Amino acid sequence: MFEAKCRNIAIFRQLINTVDKTVNLLNFSCDINGMSMESMNEAKCIYISMFWPKSEFQKYNCDKKTGWTIDAKILSKTLKMSELDSETCILKLTDDNPDEILVEFNNAQSGLVRKVYMKLMEHEDIYFPAFSNVDIKFIIDSKDFQQEIAKMISCKKVQIQATENSVIFKGKTDLQRIHVEFPLHSNHSNDTSLEVMDSYFRDNNSLGNDSHKVWRYTT
Repeated sequence: MFEAKCRNIAIFRQLINTVDKTVNLLNFSCDINGMSMESMNEAKCIYISMFWPKSEFQKYNCDKKTGWTIDAKILSKTLKMSELDSETCILKLTDDNPDEILVEFNNAQSGLVRKVYMKLMEHEDIYFPAFSNVDIKFIIDSKDFQQEIAKMISCKKVQIQATENSVIFKGKTDLQRIHVEFPLHSNHSNDTSLEVMDSYFRDNNSLGNDSHKVWRYTT
């Protein structure tokens, strides 16, 4: 059995409302530590992953590891049925009814209880193609990322390059070329980190430590 009472329905609603414009299905899973969600768009170029620790819920109960898949747009529309942010929202999945998940809204002021049973979908397998033998992990403040991408909205595509000292965003239109560089030093206003690891050396320990090259920069 899984049951979770959202601490802030407005934030949860906004998150789902944002991702439903990009993906069709949402894969949820839960265990004793919290609830996670992952999804990928049809073009297999955008991957979304979120995790809500159990401390983020007003009430949380999960007696075994459980997973379910749900239509993103239907969940978004269901959460919009809540009339007030002060209403509570409970997600419930039981062994007696494994094909549906219950979304229950409670209005403490009026006593209104609204229950919506949503049909679960077939689980969507998410596969990551191997693009190269190099892994790059770049961590940046989400506001910085949103602001820079918004400024480059006229570009058909944005290329992200990583060097030992910076991360560079590049884009161009018919009349413009845009080059934005995030330096990895202490003068940067937000925490920025970069990790570059050669996957071949990572997976072949027999080559020895000298061949395993990892560059990590954190401010």
